Amino acid sequence: MSSARPALLLALLCCGSLFGWPGLRDAEQGAALFLLPADPLVKACLPAPMPAQGAARERDLTRATEAWDVWCRALMAQARPVDARYEARVVPVLAARPEQQELLVRVPVGGVRAGSPVTSQGVLLGFLRPWGSHAEVVESGGRARVALLGHPLARPVAASWQLAERAVGEPVHFLITSGPAGPRVAHSSSDSLPPAGQLAWTRDVSRLGDALPAGFLVGRLEVEAAADLPGGGLPGAGAGGLALRLQPVLDAYALSHVVIESAVGQEFALQGCLGHVLASGTSAQRVRLDVGRIDGVQGGDLVVQDGQWLGTIESAGPLTSVVRLGLPDGQLLVVSPDDEIVATTAEPARWPADWTPSPGALVLAGHVDLGGLLVGTVVSADAGGLSVLADPPDPARPVRVVPP
Repeated sequence: MSSARPALLLALLCCGSLFGWPGLRDAEQGAALFLLPADPLVKACLPAPMPAQGAARERDLTRATEAWDVWCRALMAQARPVDARYEARVVPVLAARPEQQELLVRVPVGGVRAGSPVTSQGVLLGFLRPWGSHAEVVESGGRARVALLGHPLARPVAASWQLAERAVGEPVHFLITSGPAGPRVAHSSSDSLPPAGQLAWTRDVSRLGDALPAGFLVGRLEVEAAADLPGGGLPGAGAGGLALRLQPVLDAYALSHVVIESAVGQEFALQGCLGHVLASGTSAQRVRLDVGRIDGVQGGDLVVQDGQWLGTIESAGPLTSVVRLGLPDGQLLVVSPDDEIVATTAEPARWPADWTPSPGALVLAGHVDLGGLLVGTVVSADAGGLSVLADPPDPARPVRVVPP
């Protein structure tokens, strides 16, 4: 019986390592420190990484920076704070919460207001909401919640639609409120039904004290199918409502960045730390760094080397951490050889219709503090996914670990 105990203990340790038991993971991370004395010898024995040729790499890094700047300007389309003390700025999405109809975003700690609009490419997504039951918008760590249109805590929005051939006529006004299945169209000024896919925008009601700018796109109007309604017929008939549903034009849960209003000059404090890749703890899928929680590293942080995206922190021990190499999980920018910029993901199901990344196109990620980050170049793209060629991490050069 006693001879079986070591095997059982080993099996338990393996299971603990597989499932990421915190104490065992910390022990593994701590044991990695014994690799440090041997690291210079391992580095000397490894072949030097083969980055792209100097001039070509510099050109790609410059294109990454320029493409990110162009994309940020596109994100801020139509964003124009009515208060001169505030300005539009791009912020990262930390998490999507479809069940709560919310996004979690990172914002400057001071200078943001509850109820201020959140947009992307001229589309109104929702509003910054108070944290919990308090008036304070920003939670510790600079995080804030966005109540998307249709959220019970999202404020009503005055909107309108108008057929192109009736551009000189009176538009149809309505109100966007919350409903059990998302945004609800209510209190329309007309019983007329728009054609399927009719676009709608916010309208100017400043005379009523509403400072939300006009011209934000809010969605497409679709007529409810009678077969979907109890007893058939159209909802709201004779009750002052249109039989309409507001469909989004952007998938808010797939966005990596959105636009908020913040006080002029309010900047993020660039956080993070510098570290080095341990050559003795490197594989094709993961690398180990000589920095950990004691340096402020957390799971999910981004790892960058000389303007190039490397990966995300998979696990952080007290003094070392493990980086998962590969493509970002969220939104990517793909820049074709003729400089067309397409925002997409690595998942083919989310690629725009009739579009496929072309071989040789640049794949980029963006960061509000560091700008455009070069991920690599497209090798192939098909129904099986996106294959990208990226420079390997260089143990001889430092890396920067930063929050998303």
